[in-house]
Amino acid sequence: MVAVLTGQPTDLAVAVHGAACAAATGGYPVAAAAVASSGFSINPVLHQARADRYTAQSAAIVARVASLLARPGLVCRRATLVVPRRATTGPGASIASVPAGRLLALARRHGASIRCTASHTPHGMNREKSAT
Repeated sequence: MVAVLTGQPTDLAVAVHGAACAAATGGYPVAAAAVASSGFSINPVLHQARADRYTAQSAAIVARVASLLARPGLVCRRATLVVPRRATTGPGASIASVPAGRLLALARRHGASIRCTASHTPHGMNREKSAT
């Protein structure tokens, strides 16, 4: 189960719902923190600084809800989902701006069959089966 966290207030609801899905399926939870891309750089020093920033932002986002996702005897895995800046900032910030291909690749990499994200549907939470 992959829970996509964006650092927004909806992360708590996503974590609770994700933990319930993981418990129901017997899988392990993966907390994927969406961090804004800062673009491409060929400078190795800037590349390393960017990677360190992604790691720090991801850790901070997941730390807020890790206790909700983990259960006794099973820890929550953390992953970083680098997304375009429009997906995490500004008036049009929305999880819908996260490229589906990146989310699907992350789910496949971790063997996850369920993605849990915050959505603007009438039911609030979006639980989807992946195409794997």
